[in-house]
Amino acid sequence: MEGYYRNPEATQKAIDPDGWFDTGDLGWISRDGNVVLTGRAKDTIVLTNGENIEPQPIEDACIRSKYIDQIMLVGQDQRSLGALIVPNVDALQAWAATQSRFMAIPGDETPAPTGFTTITLEDDVVQKLLRDELTREVKDRPGYKPDDRIGPFRVVLEPFSIENGLLTQTLKVRRPVVTERYRDMIDAMFV
Repeated sequence: MEGYYRNPEATQKAIDPDGWFDTGDLGWISRDGNVVLTGRAKDTIVLTNGENIEPQPIEDACIRSKYIDQIMLVGQDQRSLGALIVPNVDALQAWAATQSRFMAIPGDETPAPTGFTTITLEDDVVQKLLRDELTREVKDRPGYKPDDRIGPFRVVLEPFSIENGLLTQTLKVRRPVVTERYRDMIDAMFV
């Protein structure tokens, strides 16, 4: 690409002095010469200690947990990473049932089976399960660094979707939109 048609300002922003087109993608070149894309520069989270964190590889690791359907890391200008988690409610119900517990989900009027203890997503036992899953998946991923650890997290039940405007047409999380929708919840994590 030589530049934008009749728009030298846009061309100057997009193409560096050496002629490289800045796509905003992050990546690396493998030993075989393949380009591996790992994320977007605009998604980078910068912690107060100056550490730059690319959220996508950590999020990809976390959704390997059967209890986590979706996750979005937060923490710009904070001391640690935080996360918004959309849980896999069916997997959590199955886990709870193995312990004679019933997971009460807001909006679901299903009664607890006889002899089962009712728990919610906010109960310590559920929070500990999710914490253990986050810790394991983040530590087990290649390239783990201590700053990759996820500190506070909150559970949200509404899945990120195209219909609610939280995903793009290519199924990528619309980070600014999610951040704005859950601003109060995110701010409360870091108080």
